[in-house]
Amino acid sequence: ESLPWNYYLKKPIVLAAGLGYFAHSYVLFFFLSWFPSYLMQAKGLSLKEMSVATVVPWLVGTLGFLFGGHIAEYVLAKTGNVYLTRKLTTVISSIVVALCVGVAGIVETTASALALSGVALFAMYVAIPNFWGIVQDNVHAKQVGLVGGFIHFISNISGVIAPFVTGLIVQKTGGFMGSFMVAAAVTLTGAALLFVFVKAEQPLVK
Repeated sequence: ESLPWNYYLKKPIVLAAGLGYFAHSYVLFFFLSWFPSYLMQAKGLSLKEMSVATVVPWLVGTLGFLFGGHIAEYVLAKTGNVYLTRKLTTVISSIVVALCVGVAGIVETTASALALSGVALFAMYVAIPNFWGIVQDNVHAKQVGLVGGFIHFISNISGVIAPFVTGLIVQKTGGFMGSFMVAAAVTLTGAALLFVFVKAEQPLVK
């Protein structure tokens, strides 16, 4: 039976998926809005060098889209549990994102920062389909569109928050390290929510 769409927004597992998606979107918008400036101001790259260098993390991230499904299928084959697969892929990917982003903010070489950022984007794109899998598994098919739209709304708020917070930190501190640490902390918070509220034994909604 289909329940009202706002009923599903009260389910902790759906909210955890939405906030986890927000955390990954925060990192996404952080990279989209401030990473080029970071390479130029903190790493001393020219505009031409920056335009080439920024391609590298996104190319690595694209591989997350290509192989994310295969990774989830491999985990499912090993666990035999859809929910455990969702939990492992989202939580572990979130931790990887957080660690890579945090370390990328303190490494000295440009190559290291680019490599870590690429791994972070790879892990982020592995996780994103599984956020939507959690929603689809817990929301009746008739209400997936409305609930999914609301979760998109939550995640896209990060498109305002991430650039603003990053700019504020850079202005106040004169550097980018704090902004990387905040992005890492946001992602770790999302990982913690997913770890607590995504239960391996939860039944699927038909």
